[in-house]
Amino acid sequence: MPWDNEEFNVDVDESIKLIREVRPKIVILGGSVYLFPHPVKELLDVTHEVNAVLLHDSAHVLGLIAGGGISKSA
Repeated sequence: MPWDNEEFNVDVDESIKLIREVRPKIVILGGSVYLFPHPVKELLDVTHEVNAVLLHDSAHVLGLIAGGGISKSA
């Protein structure tokens, strides 16, 4: 996914453009280090628009999500 060096996260606008252009079957977000929540909500609509599946691998932070230490929208 396109990356925003200033925000240290996925570049949502550029990712939306790329998803619409490439029309993938699956989009995967995830990482070992989470400085900020991944933009799952922001990319969900466009993945549905192109009939793709959005997978968010949150295994590394699942305990924080379950314990309320990180936003459940991450």
